[in-house]
Amino acid sequence: MRKYQLLLMRACLWLLLFCLPLSAFGADKVTLQLKWFHQFQFAGYYAAKEKGFYAAEGLDVVFRQRDIKTSYIDDVLEGKAQYGTSDAGVLFSRLQGKPVVVLAQIFQHSPLVLLTLKESGLRTPHQLAGKKVMIDTIGFSDAPANGMLFKTLGGFEHFQPIQMTFRYEDLSEKKVDAVVGYVTDQPFKYQEAGVEVNILDPRDYGVDFYGDNLFTTEKEIKEHPQRVEKMIRATLKGWQYALQHRDEIVELILKKYNPQKLSHKHL
Repeated sequence: MRKYQLLLMRACLWLLLFCLPLSAFGADKVTLQLKWFHQFQFAGYYAAKEKGFYAAEGLDVVFRQRDIKTSYIDDVLEGKAQYGTSDAGVLFSRLQGKPVVVLAQIFQHSPLVLLTLKESGLRTPHQLAGKKVMIDTIGFSDAPANGMLFKTLGGFEHFQPIQMTFRYEDLSEKKVDAVVGYVTDQPFKYQEAGVEVNILDPRDYGVDFYGDNLFTTEKEIKEHPQRVEKMIRATLKGWQYALQHRDEIVELILKKYNPQKLSHKHL
């Protein structure tokens, strides 16, 4: 009788262990480097975490916001994060010999545009010859805008490049004539401030780059190939959920991922 009791207890123990979520055994903790501050731009990653898609793959994903004093691509290369979000600029990093690898393309078109004050009359990139343009002059994070300016003006020497400070008041205060921004973000902020702007979209000039993507390093792929596959799988599932439940994710951002204090309308 005692023998059968022991066998039954052992069977129950194995059943209990089998039913426990992966997180109960200690999830694999990784960091995802965001290319900006928390907002709907990263909705799919939030959904993957909060709806348990990462956890189901045995992943505990921590989000790291952008540090504007550093390169978010270099932050991943330096080991501050195992994964990151980037744009077409990651291609230039790869061409420079940096061991970065795109895992999934999220935005099919780049939201990066140039903005000018409506009152300035600067409605095309051709009109920016000799003008002050606030843009990334160190890295390659503004590749679509760079491409548009090179195509229409011929190079940086034909306008006055001002290193990006991320102080968008510089445009409204007329310290610069144009500034790069996301069409999904900055125009709304200017509208709320009562500032009318023109939008110079690279796509209107034949420059159509991909936008945000998920990337990692060759080292991560070599040492943790299964983790990479899990990260891709859960992330894409998160994006599918986020785009199908936008209002829910907006409420989630407002409650948990909103250090910028963005409004519901903005999100």
